[in-house]
Amino acid sequence: MSLRDLPLPSVDFSREPYRNWMTLAQDYQQCTLLDRALFGIPEPWVRWADAVARARERRGSLIRSPLEYRLARLHDGMVLLQEAKYICDLVENVLRQVVVSHCTKQEITWEELRLNVRGIDKLELQALRNGIQQARHEAPTLDFLLQATFYQTEHIAASCWTSFPVKRKAAGFRTCFFHDRRCRESAVFVADMDHIRKVRNRIAHASGLFERYEVQFLFKLAQRWLSPLGINPSERVMRYRKDRPRFLEALEFGGMLINASRVQGSKAPRGSS
Repeated sequence: MSLRDLPLPSVDFSREPYRNWMTLAQDYQQCTLLDRALFGIPEPWVRWADAVARARERRGSLIRSPLEYRLARLHDGMVLLQEAKYICDLVENVLRQVVVSHCTKQEITWEELRLNVRGIDKLELQALRNGIQQARHEAPTLDFLLQATFYQTEHIAASCWTSFPVKRKAAGFRTCFFHDRRCRESAVFVADMDHIRKVRNRIAHASGLFERYEVQFLFKLAQRWLSPLGINPSERVMRYRKDRPRFLEALEFGGMLINASRVQGSKAPRGSS
């Protein structure tokens, strides 16, 4: 099909990867459905789905319907992105609650926390701009820590991992996760939280979608840190899947979407072109 045959396309099909996708359309109906399917989809997501399909083709896999396979990967990637976002939000919110409850239990005031952790003075200003005031002689409240970024919350826990320098007798945040030996080292905590935070930033910037193995690894990290707190992430994720946004179930990309397993085919025989 020619781009000239498509009246007022909503996507610029004159450049890649859209141009390649248009050449894969078999008739005028598929061209119009493709234009409708890609409307509003961030370009990095389309490039991600195209790269996944090209990588499979380079490995010698036969894809019976290349266009439909790309749309199926795009759809699956969007579903997995939503699940990854839920896992990241779950870890971040639980970590905030851990900081609040542990500070309250150990009688650590916000003023003492400020003296122990470098660079979190900005948090007080952020909260004040949003109308949240934290008393310095009291433990930080959840409303106050909701103003903190993921990095700030992680930094608070990591800086007081074994103890609070100003209050040596108070146990650090390590004790919250002490039931699991893998969760006793601050380096492991920082590395895992950094990974989760980078995934969260990738989602926020719409820089790409996710393969299943990436979300599985993210889930393992969440399970490592939530299980010692008595939280079963499997139950939470299953509950999320049951109540996941309905638009993802109804989304069929203009009627073109086919399950990827039906269109990817099998390994191409050697010597085939």
